[in-house]
Amino acid sequence: MKRQKTLMLCLMLAGCMTVSAQQNITEDSIDIGETMLGHTLKARRIAFEKPIYRMSTTDGIDLMAINLLTKESNGFSLGRTTVAGYSMKDECLRWQHEMKGGVKTMPTNHGILASSNNSVTLLANEDGSEKWKKDLIPVMVADSLDVVLGYKNASPSSSKLIALRISTGEKLWEGKVKREVSWGWDDIHQLGNNSILVVADDINIINLITGDIRSIDAKTGFNDLKAALLMGLAGAAGAIIGGGAGYYYTPMAYGPNVVNGLSSNILQTDSCYYVADRNSLRCFNNDMTEKWRFDYPTGKASTSVLLSDYNTVYMINFGYGRRNGNIKVKHSRPFIASLNALTGEPFFFNPLKMKKDIIEDALVTPQEAYFLFDDGMAYQRDINDSIVNVNPWDSKQYGKLAGIVHDTIYAYREGEQMFTPIAYDGEQCPVITEKGTVYMVNRDLQQQESFDIGQIYVPMIEADNYMLAARLHVSMDYWLVHKLGMPIAHITIPIRDAIRIGNKIYMLTAKDLVCMEVDNLIRE
Repeated sequence: MKRQKTLMLCLMLAGCMTVSAQQNITEDSIDIGETMLGHTLKARRIAFEKPIYRMSTTDGIDLMAINLLTKESNGFSLGRTTVAGYSMKDECLRWQHEMKGGVKTMPTNHGILASSNNSVTLLANEDGSEKWKKDLIPVMVADSLDVVLGYKNASPSSSKLIALRISTGEKLWEGKVKREVSWGWDDIHQLGNNSILVVADDINIINLITGDIRSIDAKTGFNDLKAALLMGLAGAAGAIIGGGAGYYYTPMAYGPNVVNGLSSNILQTDSCYYVADRNSLRCFNNDMTEKWRFDYPTGKASTSVLLSDYNTVYMINFGYGRRNGNIKVKHSRPFIASLNALTGEPFFFNPLKMKKDIIEDALVTPQEAYFLFDDGMAYQRDINDSIVNVNPWDSKQYGKLAGIVHDTIYAYREGEQMFTPIAYDGEQCPVITEKGTVYMVNRDLQQQESFDIGQIYVPMIEADNYMLAARLHVSMDYWLVHKLGMPIAHITIPIRDAIRIGNKIYMLTAKDLVCMEVDNLIRE
């Protein structure tokens, strides 16, 4: 029996080697950096003969999808894509499959879903063969339920939502979820085991198994008829569709006359869901029955943010919507509201009295708030106060304001041997300018410490207490860092993407897949 197992193992390894040789890949060990103790950092390199432009993994699934550019007469392009299935357990390439166009992939328990040219294909985990192919633009995958959701075509006017069984391609059901003026598939909330909550044109509760869809009327965008009339003589263009963020596809624009983004994030607490649209802020129980509704005294709202603190819900209304998908346009008067989370009773509703029309960005806590404008900042010690005093920002000296830093980033100065966390600390608010400089601004709106863009690093991947950080600069630079700021190793190879699977970090370069084991390095 032991001899049989050994023979089977040899055959398996031989199979992997044969596939690797057929696919013209090479494996070796390369130097990728240096540890803080001065030791050379080595990693295993899997080199492909074709350029790699994407890799994708899913937790708990062995197979990694690697997308390679296919060489054509005019060089390498996205005219055709080679999808490769790489086994992380066996550390070998199993197969390659060529497809038309640029491809987005997602490994599942049933195979690799590959989306291209308004269609989706399931490639078998074993050999990469096509198990099925359907016309569909995927927007969500529920692997545990064996369901993939998508739209029939890219047009925002198409509301037909279709569910397919991943394992077979069988149509399970179809229904309607409107998305003519708003897109919500990049913010999906799970409701129990089988249902999801998505805010598109309306508030939608979708049972992924039965296809039962309950749509609650909402106003998350509108067609600006006045703009349409003004543009009538010139001829209003149709919707412009493009790829972007989200699972597979997000429209970047809806046409010149649509104002969208007139809604908030979905705020979830232990027992309720809160959603704000153009007309009201609503609270729903876990079964999505409306618990209370608050209509704005000013009549309408725009892009907004919801946050909670104990039994209080705060709403910050920025005063703008987005035309053509990304251009900010004034839509309503900015305000801050505070309500009882259980009853909807307003504690205060403060339309902000200020010269500026819209709030560009904000950092709000129950104790204080910082507001960012195109050429100034404001600090509110008491968010009940409706008067906003805007301090001008010297754009010539410091650069134009670009935004508030909401997530932790890091600064590294030569000689300090330490990465300094940059985040709101209860005393100072970090802002970033169009030049890339980060300033720590105190409550008196005075610039304190500053960090040049060449010193700024952002986490590429995070796991446990460690992260791989990349510098935000033309000349990219990478470090493995403890989250407290202690550098562990300097990575000197150029990295386009990185993921962590177990104790390994896979890094993507132009033509290579590099695998580094982390445990020994961290213990060092």
